[in-house]
Amino acid sequence: MKTVIAIFLFILPFVAIAQKQKLKVGKKAPSFELKNQTGELISLEKLLEEKESLVVMFYIGSWNKYDKDYLADLQSVYPQIQNKNAELVAITRETSHFISQAISEGGLEFPICMDNEWYVISAYGCANKISSGYLPQKHKEFSKMNATHTGSKDDVIPVPATFIIGKDGKVKWTHFDPDYRQRPKVEDVLENL
Repeated sequence: MKTVIAIFLFILPFVAIAQKQKLKVGKKAPSFELKNQTGELISLEKLLEEKESLVVMFYIGSWNKYDKDYLADLQSVYPQIQNKNAELVAITRETSHFISQAISEGGLEFPICMDNEWYVISAYGCANKISSGYLPQKHKEFSKMNATHTGSKDDVIPVPATFIIGKDGKVKWTHFDPDYRQRPKVEDVLENL
């Protein structure tokens, strides 16, 4: 019996590991408060007090070419996002060192928050486990890079997802795709603000 309980307690944190979208349009977005790369607390509530809507983007890591390209694409339209009285916040498991490096190298002006323990990532249904089933050819490479950039060997990465949250705290639009290569077009993000 003790063995069964021990196995259950070990598996329980991974029940939240997702490949199907959990947070859909019309649902209340989970509240969050995370530190950005400078240690400043960023919260959903505070951002929505100041803006009409919020773009929340989850990304695997700046070591991932697709994420790096998408961060650059979002930066290119960041002034347009702000002109629509919206804010953009990116959430990752990377440490502040790698976030600061990505900001510096990419000239990124929007806040990037750390969710190393994947609480917010999980609350938004974006936690995903690196495995040979999920990434047949790349799971070892992804596991190594994830461990280097997060300081954790748990092999949890976020599904690359983008949510637009309205002033009322509800999801207005979303792009959720477990394929680590897929991101929405920034034009779609702008159109749905």
